[in-house]
Amino acid sequence: MCPVSSKIGNVKLCAGCKVIGYIGKDEQKEDWSSHKKLCKVLQEARGKTEHWTCNGLSADDLIDRMAAKLERRVTQFETDIAMHPKICMVCGSGDRQAALKECRNCFCVAFCPDHYDEGGKFHKAEDCSALKTAAEDYKHEITLGHQVQTYSPAVMKKYEPLPQDIDMFFREDVNGLVSNKLPGYQESELRYITFLYTCPLTVLHALEQVGLKGGKKIEEATSLTVHLVGTRIAEMRHLHGWEVIACRYSSSSIVPLDIRSFIRFMLIPGCQGSPC
Repeated sequence: MCPVSSKIGNVKLCAGCKVIGYIGKDEQKEDWSSHKKLCKVLQEARGKTEHWTCNGLSADDLIDRMAAKLERRVTQFETDIAMHPKICMVCGSGDRQAALKECRNCFCVAFCPDHYDEGGKFHKAEDCSALKTAAEDYKHEITLGHQVQTYSPAVMKKYEPLPQDIDMFFREDVNGLVSNKLPGYQESELRYITFLYTCPLTVLHALEQVGLKGGKKIEEATSLTVHLVGTRIAEMRHLHGWEVIACRYSSSSIVPLDIRSFIRFMLIPGCQGSPC
């Protein structure tokens, strides 16, 4: 994806770093003032080799180097170029960057000249489709943002079991929240909101299936404590999303919900009350 236009397609790599690609010369020229410092760091990282992955560096090594040389925290984009380098999907080599051929459908995987013919055996159609969808979702996020950020779960009049499909849980709300009719954007937003609420709704689904201690059903709960062990940044950023559990109960009998997140060096007490 071009970092300037956000267009997905066949990009031309910067001749200096051989990492960042642009859809055209105008985009490369526009980005030069922002790219030149990173370009120097990436050139130093690859040394005399064709690509930084050929110089004995790991993704973490490159991230640490970028942070040190740029004297700041790396951006998500910079993290991505370290974690997802353009290398041959078959042999893992980053050599001969100019000769690497990308999949013309998803533009997310590449093959070196030695593995052009057998690339299709490794890059399955279903994987290609999923990668294309992920790339398009990312493009929508960068260019359009998210209209479902205003979503707030409604407090139920009585406890209702979850639908069989998480998409069914959000589809009506997404239809109402998303006004942009760009093809594919509404489905992209549906995928985004289901990602945000996957963890709390998975916990709630599990509670519906197995019940609570003593054989009680989830709808009979008078209080609930959820411990998030091994929490990722994604859960921390959307901690308020766990209110969806409390909101499944009636407004006249809100269940006190205590969300406690245990991660290294940090204890975040959750909300107490109605709803968190």
